[in-house]
Amino acid sequence: MKMNPEQTKKANSYVLNPNKRYKIAKLGKDLISQRQLQVMAILGVIWMIIFNYVPIWFNQKVATPG
Repeated sequence: MKMNPEQTKKANSYVLNPNKRYKIAKLGKDLISQRQLQVMAILGVIWMIIFNYVPIWFNQKVATPG
């Protein structure tokens, strides 16, 4: 992808200008944190289900003779 001088200048201004860079970073961070929260919530639920129900079920299977 070839950038013309105008685009290059704009891109550089984004990289060099801390304020704009901060905005980009903040935007990225917001997106990431939202995604992470969803993933963590889902993993948390799965984790709880596994650790609450599997041992009980497993013990019943193992403990019942015959």
